[in-house]
Amino acid sequence: MDTKQDYQRVAEAKLKTLEAQFELLKAKAQEEGAEAKHELSTQLDKLRSTIDDGREELEKLTDMSEEAWEDSKAKLENLWDKTSGFLEGVFGGKEAKDS
Repeated sequence: MDTKQDYQRVAEAKLKTLEAQFELLKAKAQEEGAEAKHELSTQLDKLRSTIDDGREELEKLTDMSEEAWEDSKAKLENLWDKTSGFLEGVFGGKEAKDS
């Protein structure tokens, strides 16, 4: 990615995708039995926390200079990697993939 603005657009799109996947997981939790619902609720809490962390990091990125954004970019990339593996496990690699 060449510029901070380009990266911000991509990061925003990824966060929107995570939000949609969060809603899918939330709906899935409602359809499950008590034990599965509890497990999915735990997963939802983790995903919500990751989304919130990503949103916070993206907000910080907005205020950074072009030169200082590399650290924030690395944190966001780590969040994407963590979340991608988690979602592939939950969704079996289908809905979890970026479009």
